Amino acid sequence: MKKDLRRYFINNRKKIPKTDKKNWDEKIKNKLISSDYYKNAKSIFIYYSTEDEIDTKKIIKQAFLDKKEVYIPKIIKKSEMIPVLLTSFDDLIDGAYKIKTSKLEKSLEKIDLTIVPGLSFDKNKFRLGYGGGYYDYYIKNHKSFYIGLFYQINKSYKLNFDDFDQKLDLIITDKKIF
Repeated sequence: MKKDLRRYFINNRKKIPKTDKKNWDEKIKNKLISSDYYKNAKSIFIYYSTEDEIDTKKIIKQAFLDKKEVYIPKIIKKSEMIPVLLTSFDDLIDGAYKIKTSKLEKSLEKIDLTIVPGLSFDKNKFRLGYGGGYYDYYIKNHKSFYIGLFYQINKSYKLNFDDFDQKLDLIITDKKIF
């Protein structure tokens, strides 16, 4: 079931016209950076987006300008990742699965704000991820404030299928905040 849902939402996201995507990405970024959660965070753990995902590069750039410590994921073993410091885009390298990570080794145990990727979300703030379990494992084992960034068109009815599925604190979409 989850596999079919993932395929559906990936295809749904790929069908978004480029002008809509750019507009929606900007709305999501503005909602995030105007939030008190972002403003009060000294450290941010955020994924480096792929072409189809909500663009986090502009969020990362803003975080650099706002003098925040930025961390991005580094996969260290099956279903486990750590946040590693990113001080500039020059620090980026290809990590496991060709996912961009930082060449720096500095990590931080407690991050103020964590931005979580996903394919879909529901009104209870559960998310459908990519299936690796990395974020569910991380959320379960680390204290932070967790925000998911999603396109409103990928909202689902119910997504907490398994005991290990972790709930987020806040969902930001192009249309509203949950």
